[in-house]
Amino acid sequence: MKKASGVFSSRKLGNQLLEPALGGTDIPEAVIAMAETFISLQEERHVADYDLAASFRRADVLGSIGRVEAAIEGWKGARLHAVARLYLPTMLHWKRMKEKHRG
Repeated sequence: MKKASGVFSSRKLGNQLLEPALGGTDIPEAVIAMAETFISLQEERHVADYDLAASFRRADVLGSIGRVEAAIEGWKGARLHAVARLYLPTMLHWKRMKEKHRG
């Protein structure tokens, strides 16, 4: 999911795998924000799960929650855009798509 989000957090879809579907299409800011938010929160989750020395301040957690809420709010306006409609299934099926693309 993180790799797929990384593709969508760029400013243009130039990935070989996605080129036939939407190559060169501008990515809406709301989709970029959702992808960036997903990546950063997944990294934070990994720290929370695996770094036993890590601690979290309430203000930092509330800031993360605020980023999620803002990304979701932005998503509401972009969810019907062709790139947004491709983002979610790509996150779920990225590994399978990459394997199929290789042959």
